[in-house]
Amino acid sequence: MKLPEFLTGRAGRPRALPVTPAQLNNTFDRRVFVIGSLQLGVGVLLAARLGYLTVAENSKYAAAAESNRVNLTLIPPRRGAILDRNGAALAANRAAFRVDVVPERLIEPEKTLATLADLLALPPEKLQDVKDKLEKAHGFQPVEVASDIDFDKFAAVSLRAPELPGVVPQRGYSRSYPTGSSVAHLIGYVG
Repeated sequence: MKLPEFLTGRAGRPRALPVTPAQLNNTFDRRVFVIGSLQLGVGVLLAARLGYLTVAENSKYAAAAESNRVNLTLIPPRRGAILDRNGAALAANRAAFRVDVVPERLIEPEKTLATLADLLALPPEKLQDVKDKLEKAHGFQPVEVASDIDFDKFAAVSLRAPELPGVVPQRGYSRSYPTGSSVAHLIGYVG
């Protein structure tokens, strides 16, 4: 016995036509085209962004890469303080600031040295001495421009360091003897 159509769920619906292989192929081709177009669009966007970063933003990222280089620097250990029995310092460490120049990293040596001379208030003789040392220096061997400078000058150079490639402001420590030579026979003569 055959059930009426309203019980089988087909009441009021048109009968489905059979799907031919050509229709399936058209549907598949359309999907491939849409997905391929989306992938191609994303690829073009990525390539355009890469081109923009490579060409238009080159100087920005070149400067960032230059400042991100590895610097191998020998950092001497801090020496301990020597105190008397009352806790007063006989020999202590104090902060010492210096500015060096790495010849291999200098892009515009004359301009950089002129800027440093202004920031550090270097006399012309000292500036000429630095230029002579730069000519004799080998590659990445740092050349001292100024040592034992005050913090204000050190801070001024440190703030301008990204604009001055090859300039290396450094903070170190030097020995301080508050009592002078009166106890040199106890703590030694070498600074």
